[in-house]
Amino acid sequence: MLLDKVDRIVDQYLPKEFVRIGAFLFLLYLVYQVFRFVKFLVYYLLPGKNLKRCYGEWAMVTGATDGIGLGYAKRLAARKINVVLVGRSQEKLDNCEKEIKEKYHVDVRTVCFDMSQSTEELKQVLVPIFEKIPIGILVNNVGISYEYAMFLTELPEDRLRTIIHLNCEVTAMVTKMCVPGMIERKRGAIVNVSSAAGIMACGDPLYDIYSASKGFVDLFSRSLATELKNKHIVVECHAPYFVPSKLSKIRHASLMCPPADVYAEASLEKIGRGPTTVVPYLGHQLQHFLYHSLPYPVLQMFMMMHHMDIRKRALKKRAMKKD
Repeated sequence: MLLDKVDRIVDQYLPKEFVRIGAFLFLLYLVYQVFRFVKFLVYYLLPGKNLKRCYGEWAMVTGATDGIGLGYAKRLAARKINVVLVGRSQEKLDNCEKEIKEKYHVDVRTVCFDMSQSTEELKQVLVPIFEKIPIGILVNNVGISYEYAMFLTELPEDRLRTIIHLNCEVTAMVTKMCVPGMIERKRGAIVNVSSAAGIMACGDPLYDIYSASKGFVDLFSRSLATELKNKHIVVECHAPYFVPSKLSKIRHASLMCPPADVYAEASLEKIGRGPTTVVPYLGHQLQHFLYHSLPYPVLQMFMMMHHMDIRKRALKKRAMKKD
């Protein structure tokens, strides 16, 4: 009965040609969504490229002694790719070198340097490395965040400058030093590790400078990817959500917060296979989809409430330590 009434209304007020065009456009939309879903499944479920064959036998990982950086180093070594580890603690570098050599039987070089130092000193240390070793994969992972969630007016100026220096300037400078060799060899892959904070629609309130610095990594990667496309060099920005690490201050892994090596494996599987900016781990991508399905004001409110709660707990912990 109701359908008959609808049919009569459609026949009375809408030309048949209009209905046909509307149905055709709706069908195209459904086909497009099915295509996107299939593409999504292929991207996340099929195995990645043979990185050693595509980009060479050597990789460099900055910030390689903990967390995601160490995860990258191990998973690259598991692919029989030799690694150059860059970190600021020689003791940690030595331990990582020993572990990787014993487990994966690859060549490991270490570079002990505090990247918060000047870029001139950085150039003196790394330029000779890039001249001697054919780095085919560069993972720019080094970075720093806030000690805890805080308002911009509370952020110490030295911390502000260090965040911008490490997350922006160092990423750009290390890439600049590495690119000439890749151009000469006509192949290479650069993975710039950003953060969900850098690609979130509303940014990351109470982590303003960190969020902006990771947004720089995203735009830098997209611009450089276009610039180097005809040079056969892949440039990608990989944005994780939470992973247990010193940076995130999370201790325990879960489905939505994977161990560093699990995240690194997902990231390496995506190199050279998709868009420039990606959320490589499936659990993180689901979070990203859910967050960006929210109306913008709701997302803003949720992020602010979440970070205010983080701030409250951090201040409480600091107060207990003082007592």
